[in-house]
Amino acid sequence: MELHVKHLSGSKELQDAAEAAKDYAVTHGLCIKSQTGTPDSVTALPFCLIPSPFPRSVFGRLRSVQVEMNVLMHRVAHDYEFLKNCLENTITTDKFTARLFHIYEEVYRCGFPQPLSLGLFRSDYLLDVGASGLIEGEPVAKQIEINTISSSFGGLTPVLQAQQRHMLGYLGFSNLLPQIPESNSDELLARGIVAAWKAYSSERAAVMFVIEEVTYNVYDQRFIEYAIGRQCPEIRVIRRKFSELHECRLQDGKKLFIDNLEIAVVYYRTSYAPNLMTPKDWEIRLLMEMSLAIKCPSVQYHLAGTKKVQQVLAQPGVLERFFTSKVTIDEIRSFFVGLYSLDLTPEGNRAAARAIEKPNAFVLKPQREGGGNNIYGEDIKNQLVLLKNKKEREGYILMDLISPPLHHNYIVKADTHVDLVEIINEIGIFGVILGDQDDILENYEAGFILRSKKVDSKECGIAAGFGALNSILLV
Repeated sequence: MELHVKHLSGSKELQDAAEAAKDYAVTHGLCIKSQTGTPDSVTALPFCLIPSPFPRSVFGRLRSVQVEMNVLMHRVAHDYEFLKNCLENTITTDKFTARLFHIYEEVYRCGFPQPLSLGLFRSDYLLDVGASGLIEGEPVAKQIEINTISSSFGGLTPVLQAQQRHMLGYLGFSNLLPQIPESNSDELLARGIVAAWKAYSSERAAVMFVIEEVTYNVYDQRFIEYAIGRQCPEIRVIRRKFSELHECRLQDGKKLFIDNLEIAVVYYRTSYAPNLMTPKDWEIRLLMEMSLAIKCPSVQYHLAGTKKVQQVLAQPGVLERFFTSKVTIDEIRSFFVGLYSLDLTPEGNRAAARAIEKPNAFVLKPQREGGGNNIYGEDIKNQLVLLKNKKEREGYILMDLISPPLHHNYIVKADTHVDLVEIINEIGIFGVILGDQDDILENYEAGFILRSKKVDSKECGIAAGFGALNSILLV
């Protein structure tokens, strides 16, 4: 397919197609709030003009394994000793993780007033065509991370797919439409929230989206809200910033109330980075964790998704703590890439020395979400030299750099010229899980999203300005 579209580069046909695609995006809500205009100004999100090829066999495996990834995060989150041992060094240097862990310990000591947790996860992967990532000449997928809080773009994926289906027809490639798999991620993620609301068992209670003080990616959230309304019209959904929650309170046996409205489910679309939290916000987060409202995610789910936990899970013998099936263990482990501790130990010193010697072979990752935080290339060397023998180094992990295949596509952004560029594609598989320590009430794969970036870009965060939304053409 890439060969068929190269001739569009620089042509009037390409510019017409880009304008048609942007009009479709704005007409159907594939948008983000403008960061430069008035509060009501919107702009189309960056997107690829056409879908990108992805191996059908790998795609099927990724979707199938997601339910086990959900279970892994669930079991990690309910293993106090494991989380404590994983994070004992990290929390001495990383204040954000330490604040989360303090809340976790408070809730743990109180016996978890609300034992149910809701997870709307997204597990992200790159195809690997490096020497270690080929099986009989075919690429394999390697996991970058599991996002357990505020996983984005599940609401917009169906809109994006409809747009790219439209553009395939526009460009004369309607014969390829059967190769685009459907992702009903908005409905599937909403189904998890509805299930949590029903498990709370109070028809008067509402679902509360906790949002950033300034929210640009609002339409992604709204599409999930609208899907909740379609599935269960009696559910009231409210949106609140932390600054609007100072009067929230617990009453009637730890029920959470805001503005005299009982809250059944708290869905965080913020609280994933230090700059989003004030001291008062941390007090409110603790209050909500101590309530009977079902949190998405609970603080233990949040901690289960940290980079340090991911690194420990990749160590030999660790998955066996959580699964007895060798088939399941081998399947999950097959997606792991090399991950290394940077603790102040002989092992951590050896990993740091390897990265200083060959910085282009690794990614240096802090305990952060939201895009733009990872360190690459010579910056790894400089950072690790700076952190030599310093406790702060324990707030990072080291990951092997994955070598993904390159593709050609057109990245369309507002007010920019459209040209053919080389891109790298990152696939995210959504998953939903609802349960407590003893029982899992819901567990399923919930669709997918493809995000793309220029080959010379280090990050793939759309909201952070690094990438573009895309969809899959199965090959």
